[in-house]
Amino acid sequence: MLLRYLAECHDTLRSRTEDGNRSRWPLHPLWVDLQQRIMELHTLDAKQVEGKELVLDERLMRLTISIYGYLKRMAAVSCVKQGQPMMSEEEAYDLLGDRLRQLFEPFSWKLDVQKRMKAIELGEW
Repeated sequence: MLLRYLAECHDTLRSRTEDGNRSRWPLHPLWVDLQQRIMELHTLDAKQVEGKELVLDERLMRLTISIYGYLKRMAAVSCVKQGQPMMSEEEAYDLLGDRLRQLFEPFSWKLDVQKRMKAIELGEW
């Protein structure tokens, strides 16, 4: 969850000590309380989170934008490799599909998708 990342890895509020290294200063009690409250959010059922549908739609859009960028990069790499001046969108889709089919493993697919579903439901992604 973004809040957890921001409160634990990105920013902190610390109490000053004699130590010159700020990373060793103890967390301020307000910050500890904030982190605890953020962790409590993870215990909410995903259905209780307001705007769940919007959040999931936004994640799907971000994934789509990333995949689209990688598809363009794949087309460019393939063009350079084969000395082609250009590759159509359909050719890029076919190239991606062929490569994905080479990686596909039905058993690991099911397990990995279920693992990711659980992480999303727990608010870990």
